[in-house]
Amino acid sequence: QDSSPLLLLHPSPDATFARPPARARAVMASAAHGALSRCQGLQLLRTSKKTKQEVREVISAMLDLGHFHDAQDFTLAIGACKMRAMWEQGLSMLTAMQQRAVEADAICCGAAISACERGRAWQPALALLEEMRRRGPAPNVIHLSAAASACEKGTQWARTLAMVHGMDIEGPSPNIITYGAAIKACERGAHWPLALSCLTDVQRRGLKLSIIAMNSAISACEKGQQWTRALALFAGLPAMLLSPDIMSYSASISGCARQQHWARAARLLDEARRGQIAPDLIMYNATISASAAAAMWAQSLALMAEMHRNLVWPDVVTYNSVLAAFEGSGQWPGALALLGEMRSRSKLRPDLTTCVTLIRACGKGLQWQRAAQVFSQMDDLAVGPDWLTHTMLIRQYGYGQQWSLAARLLTDTLGRGFRLDLEASRQLAITCVEGQQWQMALQLCEAVQTKGLQLHPDARQMLIYTLRNAQQPDAVAFLQHKAEHR
Repeated sequence: QDSSPLLLLHPSPDATFARPPARARAVMASAAHGALSRCQGLQLLRTSKKTKQEVREVISAMLDLGHFHDAQDFTLAIGACKMRAMWEQGLSMLTAMQQRAVEADAICCGAAISACERGRAWQPALALLEEMRRRGPAPNVIHLSAAASACEKGTQWARTLAMVHGMDIEGPSPNIITYGAAIKACERGAHWPLALSCLTDVQRRGLKLSIIAMNSAISACEKGQQWTRALALFAGLPAMLLSPDIMSYSASISGCARQQHWARAARLLDEARRGQIAPDLIMYNATISASAAAAMWAQSLALMAEMHRNLVWPDVVTYNSVLAAFEGSGQWPGALALLGEMRSRSKLRPDLTTCVTLIRACGKGLQWQRAAQVFSQMDDLAVGPDWLTHTMLIRQYGYGQQWSLAARLLTDTLGRGFRLDLEASRQLAITCVEGQQWQMALQLCEAVQTKGLQLHPDARQMLIYTLRNAQQPDAVAFLQHKAEHR
């Protein structure tokens, strides 16, 4: 007889049923003395409050005492493993069945695959499915759906969709659980066309869509930047006799935020409130983000105040969105005050986005000293300045005509070896030409020659203009040569 692949899985030591020290020892004192009866053991396996360690203790004792008599007993043990995502132990029970000449039926195999699903163990789930095809029992739609869900939870979206496609051709026909796993896989990969295709197949088969599947489709469209499609799916929920839940609103409001439709995002938030759905952090953050994109700083602050009243505590994303609203409306004093609240009231540590937004806000208010103060605090906040913050502060120094500070910071920026992008080079060139700072322009030219700095086409022309006026023919010739041989 061929060896079963289940025997070749080599479960880890965690999957064995030895009796390591645990707090379950007191509960299982009778098992330790070999006095655990079959009825007691089966009853303990039915108890949902037992921990993983306690379940291991019970199963180990029952195996030692020979208390597993038939497939039903083993199925109960595998089910206990399934409820706790103990997939390795579940597969080991199948191996124990083979060793005791107890035939595994469809129910216990299904429980083992479901244990793999809960443990995100897609490879063992597929291995067991293949073994069932080879030896029996033949897998049905429940087994295939559980395996598809295991692939989805293991971020194997292509395998999930391949399984659904295979079922569509060879049978058994996919059910709504199978399609739900496929749509969820599409959501994880932002493959919105495939998600919509699955929805079409579900409707073609006359299956009733669940709100979970629709939420996944809405989220897939939102992640794929198909916000109009996401909102259209949301709007169609009532026609399907589905009530939007918190996930529906969160995905739809996020779509509004990305489209900068703050008014629509606010209406959806209000609609959720009227529907007795308490907004969560994701919903608030998405709505505040939409308001921030429209520079609606007062609305953003009001929403944050509502969060505190509802005991939904703002996070760094919340504060950064409100800061962006202040920055967009040129309210630098409000931005700095909010930074103080972020650190004192919420005890949150600002991140790089926080600092970048603050520097921008101060820059728009022509507050180069305050922008420099934020920049100088970044090391204390354990947020290392990057090329973007360096470039932005150089621009602020330019606005304040602090050319010596700008030149010094440019030297530091180039010396750190930052990989400046094309837009950064353009911003630096603007500073050079606006202040007629040919020395800074010469620094950038040397960086092109020695550090491989890539210049934006506009930046090259501005540098050439500045250096030509400063009578630097060699640098001008170099930049012109670089432009001709791109």
